[in-house]
Amino acid sequence: MNEYAAAMMRFSDQLTDAGIPLRERGGALGAYCSALHERTETAWRTFYLTVYAALERLAERDRSPGGDAAMPLLRLISDDFGSRLVDRPTFERIRRRLVEYALREASLSS
Repeated sequence: MNEYAAAMMRFSDQLTDAGIPLRERGGALGAYCSALHERTETAWRTFYLTVYAALERLAERDRSPGGDAAMPLLRLISDDFGSRLVDRPTFERIRRRLVEYALREASLSS
């Protein structure tokens, strides 16, 4: 498997593990594919904003899986480039909702 295919598979797994719905995974994968091929700031911006939007919608769901599984995607949108696109309070709200909800659900099931 070449490096490109491996990167796409890893990202697909991250989306699935985080609980991103199937209908949104295609858009995120398409944006990632474009960013990898075009390598322009615009393509990367679109990719990051697509991931951000998917995480935001996931955080708004009543039962958002999130938790540790969302961490790779959260780390992505909080890197140097992502932090220029998503302000810190918004990022923290999404992170808190995904991580704390998952922790609360885990403690209730124990």
